[in-house]
Amino acid sequence: MPMKGILLMCFGTGTYGMYAYNMAHSIKHYNPDLSIHLLCDNESIEDINTAIFDSFDIIDFDTDENGRRDNCLAKIKLFERTPFDETLYLDVDGVCLSEIGELWNKLEDKDLFVQMIDSGKKTDKIEYSIWADNETIWDHFNLKEDSILPALQTSFIYFKRPDYVKKFFGKVEENYKNRLPENKYTAMWGKSKQHPDELYYSVTMAQLGILPDKSIQPICFPQKTIGVTELFKDYQFLSMYGAQGLVKPFAFNVYDRVMFNVMGEKKLPHYYKAHKLYKGKFAGKKK
Repeated sequence: MPMKGILLMCFGTGTYGMYAYNMAHSIKHYNPDLSIHLLCDNESIEDINTAIFDSFDIIDFDTDENGRRDNCLAKIKLFERTPFDETLYLDVDGVCLSEIGELWNKLEDKDLFVQMIDSGKKTDKIEYSIWADNETIWDHFNLKEDSILPALQTSFIYFKRPDYVKKFFGKVEENYKNRLPENKYTAMWGKSKQHPDELYYSVTMAQLGILPDKSIQPICFPQKTIGVTELFKDYQFLSMYGAQGLVKPFAFNVYDRVMFNVMGEKKLPHYYKAHKLYKGKFAGKKK
């Protein structure tokens, strides 16, 4: 297995397998030499051609207290499931926009990086720290009064394998075992109301004094409209994240345009279009 590569994950429904198929094709289009490993279950890949992935593991994913696949814990266990020494994990509900060698060079002097939207202290209003109020977070997880909480978007996680990174992931899981009761959240993950992994990554970084480099913003989260020229200039990935209504219409057009170009060059049909996939997301469904 190569020393470094891309880690993708899909489970639960065929929608996420289709997303992974598109994401992998777009990555390989711009970065043909990058290895892609897929973590999946049988259900999610039964309708796709898995040849685009260099390797994949079929996982028996954990379930949560309600008997559902535990989306949060699946993200927390990335360290123990990657085959690479140097891993870039990406959520599959997006598309690659460019070659990422320069981005990878920026990351190689780091052992751990998660895309950060904002950060702040207990008395600050922190953009994208939406899962619970600051008072609840500081009290429940015993943060110091002067701790800085990063608000993370875990669609992009880069990590290597030194012992302290292994301990970091172990601490994230420990915090998740001590998770907030549902009545303490101000928001949970989508309409399915599952625990948000971003919160547990964020509080662990706050406890350990880790603050990612905010200048590195590889993924565009299109909650507002931006110009297409700006998008391709400033970002390496476009995310179709979250539940219904978050993603602006221009992003659907860009996603499909990229995939038409990618698949057209390979003389393959573009089966899995943005609007169809978005309707099948976990975040938009009640469970």
